[in-house]
Amino acid sequence: MKLIFDLTKTQPIGNTKFHGGGKYGEIVFKSLAGSSKNIVAYYNSEKWLNPEIAQICKDNHLTMVDSNQRSLQETVAEHPGVVYSPIIETDLNSIGDNITYITTVHGLRVLELPYDKYIGHYRSKSFKMGYDLYYKYKSKKTFDLTLKKYREVFQKKNIHVVTVSEHSKASILSFVPYLKQEDIEVFYSPSTVGEMKKIEPYEAGEKYYMMVSADRWVKNALRAAMAFDEIFTERPDFKGKVILTGSKNKHIFDKYIKNTSRFVFVDYVDGKTLLSMYKGAYLFVYPSLNEGFGYPPVEAMTLGTPIIASAISSITEICGDSALYFNPLMVSEIKMRILQMENKQLRAEFIRKQEKRVQEVRERQDNDLEKLTQYILSHVNQSVNA
Repeated sequence: MKLIFDLTKTQPIGNTKFHGGGKYGEIVFKSLAGSSKNIVAYYNSEKWLNPEIAQICKDNHLTMVDSNQRSLQETVAEHPGVVYSPIIETDLNSIGDNITYITTVHGLRVLELPYDKYIGHYRSKSFKMGYDLYYKYKSKKTFDLTLKKYREVFQKKNIHVVTVSEHSKASILSFVPYLKQEDIEVFYSPSTVGEMKKIEPYEAGEKYYMMVSADRWVKNALRAAMAFDEIFTERPDFKGKVILTGSKNKHIFDKYIKNTSRFVFVDYVDGKTLLSMYKGAYLFVYPSLNEGFGYPPVEAMTLGTPIIASAISSITEICGDSALYFNPLMVSEIKMRILQMENKQLRAEFIRKQEKRVQEVRERQDNDLEKLTQYILSHVNQSVNA
């Protein structure tokens, strides 16, 4: 029996080349490839595939199946086995009832997120008129469809779900009331930071603050940018600039910030550059509105950069007492925390707390990656013995 690994979920989603679920999937794939050669790599030849993942497939002589040539059902028929996907498939019909399907649910973002009027700011001018009413209608419709989908997923006996945080498990139990605690396994998302000594701090030429995924409404960078902008206006002697990665659409911010020269907008960067930027930053700001696990604050903490973050979803579970928290819907409170972290004594205190917290999280991440690997392979072995 084979393990069919759905690599399409590690490839770009829309305009987003790098995403948390993709990072997660690549690490899980590496772990599985190191434990078993009995893997079929299911991928999309028309999209970017991380060269490192492609090389692992080549070095291990793994069978690669193009999703443009074969459906998941056809792939399993040709290579009998168990399917693992690092992100749940949205089209349940492609799974069917005859495939043993293991998947990771990173969170129930669509179900958890409240309506937020700021989403309209992330849309083009031609689309903003009437967007408020449109979005409220769409979000309600999407909520109902998503809830229906997840309840169908958890009713299927051939689908096995794991998740990445205790928060996400509680969320699933909340929205799917017939499930029991023992029905869902929790394995923390594996570490994305390798050998820290090899990472040099980014040279920006001056003190800088950092945010990521600026184009994505759910990451809420606009509110934090507005908080910084108020500080720059009110405090001319406040030093530093703000670097926002993943920001192809600078127009999102143009209308709402006055001190444009203090903001640097860059596209998505590769993993090594991103870690370098974390390491060089004076402060990492994470105003996200929802996270199933939340890689960025952990990455920043691992590299010794203090963080302020949203007191919401899984972020407090993962960061513990090593972050200074704020209400992500309040620009004024984000502004307070930025100013609060300018206190050198407080900043040093949080850096010390981070060292301990990072060690605790990293230990669980490493242990859980091994447990997840064995969990997936155990289903393959069960299929062989069935």
